[in-house]
Amino acid sequence: MGDWGVLDLDSDPTPGDPDAVRAMAVRLQHQAEVAEHNTARLRAIASSGGELAMAGDYASLFTEALVELPNGLAKLARAYRGCGDALFTYATGLADAKAQAGGALRDGLDADDRYRVALGEVRALLPPDREWLLWPRAELSEGSISAVTALWDAAALREQVRAAAGRGQVAGADRARARRLALDAAELRGEAARTCAHGIEA
Repeated sequence: MGDWGVLDLDSDPTPGDPDAVRAMAVRLQHQAEVAEHNTARLRAIASSGGELAMAGDYASLFTEALVELPNGLAKLARAYRGCGDALFTYATGLADAKAQAGGALRDGLDADDRYRVALGEVRALLPPDREWLLWPRAELSEGSISAVTALWDAAALREQVRAAAGRGQVAGADRARARRLALDAAELRGEAARTCAHGIEA
């Protein structure tokens, strides 16, 4: 789970390596250029029929192949280029999604630290016979703090507890906001992946 556990996530919501995807796109674009170059060469050969005229039983078959082969190679070039373009676009979308998820994680870690500090302050202020009243996983919620400060005569300490709990509640809200940003980043990545897959299929 690692650091992502602070956002209640099992792992990075935006898995993948934009640089590796971009490198694959570059290789495909290079293959497209090779295929385009060879297409042009074959078409040039096919159009110079008089200079390369062949005779014999197989001449017509070779001539037909020289006419058809460049068309097939041109299709291959378009396929390589289309896949490369789709991967370039995906690499950009993936990088953007990872940047958003990384920002969300940093915000979440900061919020979690602030929450833990506030929780520590509350626990340090509470006498042992009241600390157990804090609700697990909702320790600084309004309901939990109301329960722990109910019928407590120490007004000054009660206000300090409420102030610390308030800071913790703000931190908890910030952590929840960071989780939503991370989930939004996962959606961005998913949409980019779907767009890429459609481009490759096309």
